[in-house]
Amino acid sequence: MSGEEAVLGQGYLELPGVPMAGSYQGHDHLQGSTLPRVTHASRGCSPLPPPAKSVNYTEYVKQISDRQPIMKRQAALGEFEQLVLLAVLQLKDEATGTAISTQLEEKAARRVSRGALYSALDRLESKGYLTWKVEGSTPERGGHPSRLFSLTEPGLEALREQQRALRNLTEGLDEILDPGA
Repeated sequence: MSGEEAVLGQGYLELPGVPMAGSYQGHDHLQGSTLPRVTHASRGCSPLPPPAKSVNYTEYVKQISDRQPIMKRQAALGEFEQLVLLAVLQLKDEATGTAISTQLEEKAARRVSRGALYSALDRLESKGYLTWKVEGSTPERGGHPSRLFSLTEPGLEALREQQRALRNLTEGLDEILDPGA
């Protein structure tokens, strides 16, 4: 077997000279232990077609990396991003940067710098969770237009997913998290 070849066993890749589970050459203190075998399926990807007994390692790695995950995850939401999306959702058709900042300060007790807010809004837009349009200029703004933000369907789904996760994780903890209720 050349250095570029690897042998596929029962759902795992055996590389020449690399110890497999239960094989701890030179590590007597680990004898009797076993290592879990990481399979392609454990990475959340669709299964590979039945492999040949011996494959080119480079081709095998390319084949694995070209596979699409079974469940496509949405871009993760940070805590502040979640608060911003919730503020936009509550403000409906009046979600300007100033209104979002006021909402976060009043309802979430979070004082936010303008730079941090607009960075978060730009990140959320790049994730596809928000869109914006230019609202006409007003004398109060010195004739400058403002951006009006709105939630997209993927943004709403991301919020729903976060809510489900939070509800699942806090289930049965009411007495601890909210002792006065």
